[in-house]
Amino acid sequence: NKTNKKKKKYLCDNLQCKIDALHENKLLVKENAESLHELRFLGNEALHELEKPSIEELKLAIEILELTLENIYELQHKAMILKQKKTIRKK
Repeated sequence: NKTNKKKKKYLCDNLQCKIDALHENKLLVKENAESLHELRFLGNEALHELEKPSIEELKLAIEILELTLENIYELQHKAMILKQKKTIRKK
């Protein structure tokens, strides 16, 4: 969801908007959002301009996606587990 100039929420209907919303909702830092936009551009070139990305580009794209998902969904969970283990150890 994003907010327009009148502060009304609306659903994003394209990938650019969705990436920007992740950044605006503080789920991604600016640099991570820019990385995802690069992947978006890579996909657009492949789809609309029929430019085939190299194997190296595809491997990097997958790695960026994996790291982004881990950052959004796993990092806080792992930090919480670490904190719990530290608390248990200090008892």
